[in-house]
Amino acid sequence: MNEPNLEYLKKTLEYLGFGTKLNDVMETAIRREIPKFSVGISSYFEPPLKLGLDLAQKDTVHFTLDFNKAKENDTYFLNDYSAELKSHNGIQRAHSFNLERDHRVTAGQAYRLLLGAAIQKDIVKRAEAENSPAEKQQIWMKVDLDILDSFGKHPVAKVYPNYGFDISETLDKYPIIWKHDKEKDAVIADLRKGIFPEVAMDFGNRISPVVISANPRMRNLDVYDTRMNVIRNDRIFPDQATPQRVELMGKGNQQASGHELPNGVSQTQDQEVSDQHNRGRGR
Repeated sequence: MNEPNLEYLKKTLEYLGFGTKLNDVMETAIRREIPKFSVGISSYFEPPLKLGLDLAQKDTVHFTLDFNKAKENDTYFLNDYSAELKSHNGIQRAHSFNLERDHRVTAGQAYRLLLGAAIQKDIVKRAEAENSPAEKQQIWMKVDLDILDSFGKHPVAKVYPNYGFDISETLDKYPIIWKHDKEKDAVIADLRKGIFPEVAMDFGNRISPVVISANPRMRNLDVYDTRMNVIRNDRIFPDQATPQRVELMGKGNQQASGHELPNGVSQTQDQEVSDQHNRGRGR
């Protein structure tokens, strides 16, 4: 058996947030030289907001990890895993994450993405020229829960720095009432992690608590009340006629987002938002 390969897989599981619980079943399958196998684990997460009557209830995500053996040697690979969310308030969603294509999304990040949040992730961009150093950058990721591709999967939108989305500038466009000087920095940190922070927003006639999430592709925020019902832009900006972005956050909400895949982009691939933006500007 390839011991270095086994240790690498164990470290990968730990990095992804699965700990050591799967190590024994994974190792047994590898020692038996099973060419293709899957292992599963259920994880429990504290909901960002408790919407049910049972405040002790948690959200559950069942993960299924798929392993494959190389044809030419005894090396095993973990290429992807699927995540199935069952929330405490009845939301059920599933998605498959490819480790390379989706930049090694962790279990916790997968949970946030399935809730409908965007996350910001540090990645290493491969060098375009030989002998050039790899470039580190931060990208935003969000599962598009409004559409399905030809395989019945939700595409993952990736927003790169050259797309021009700035979370701090975006927050400044909204009538948020900051309670203290450091609150904005704390909210930005939460939004980058995919956490749904609660802030106070001025609606003109009254100030109300709202829950927000970043929407990098639309260059705005998704805004909800404390029951996670969508608050429309015409209520936030009564003097502006802004197209409304509706997120499939609540049970039974069937409205679409108001955007489509650009012409020429296959629905079987991720939406590389920065490339779409550049093509739209004629670059």
